[in-house]
Amino acid sequence: MKHSLTKRQSQALTLIRLWIKEKQYSPTIQEIADGLGYAHRSAASQLIDKLEQRGHISRVHGATRSISIITDERDELRQLRQVRDAAGVYVFEQEKLREVFDRDQDGQEAKAQGPRVADALQRLKGTMGVSNDI
Repeated sequence: MKHSLTKRQSQALTLIRLWIKEKQYSPTIQEIADGLGYAHRSAASQLIDKLEQRGHISRVHGATRSISIITDERDELRQLRQVRDAAGVYVFEQEKLREVFDRDQDGQEAKAQGPRVADALQRLKGTMGVSNDI
């Protein structure tokens, strides 16, 4: 199970993620120490030990460039379910608005329903982490 991180642990994990994404291999302890501005490897080594203990990374001890990020599939599935549910609400509100609009020729009832569709869209954007510029 993953546990919460301190600010420095979070910075180290971010550095590792970005390094792996950019270079396609993990950084060494020395590269992590340099990236975080530490004068000695021992501080970075302690951070890496804590990240491993807390379940955020795994590594092969004694091997260089063996750090792997552990992704939590449950978190990813939860986020996908939230997006699916928010999208469902948005589609439902749109369909209701369309029915009201087709039935109400002067558009007064449809105008009253419009904000509900807009709210559903905002919830969907928020769930997906999309900015309001869209």
